[in-house]
Amino acid sequence: MATSHEDINRAIGRIEGNQDGFRERMDRFEHMLSDGFHKVGAALEKIEDRLKQIENKEQQRGGAWKVICAIAAAVSGAIALIVSTVIKHLIN
Repeated sequence: MATSHEDINRAIGRIEGNQDGFRERMDRFEHMLSDGFHKVGAALEKIEDRLKQIENKEQQRGGAWKVICAIAAAVSGAIALIVSTVIKHLIN
């Protein structure tokens, strides 16, 4: 049985239809990926902002820690001086 022009045209029509369907699916996939990347980008920006806030607070705490250590050193030095003076006075 020979292939007719109608058979060939029908087969070409099916191929074109499949290509159109594939193109539509790829367009939807491209939009889905694009939206996903935008959402990931927005989420990363939020995370970056939160991380900056945390780092700023940590730097403030570090500065406060240095002040607390300096005060503790001064107080302990003063107490050591007072104790040594009292001990010297009691011994003499």
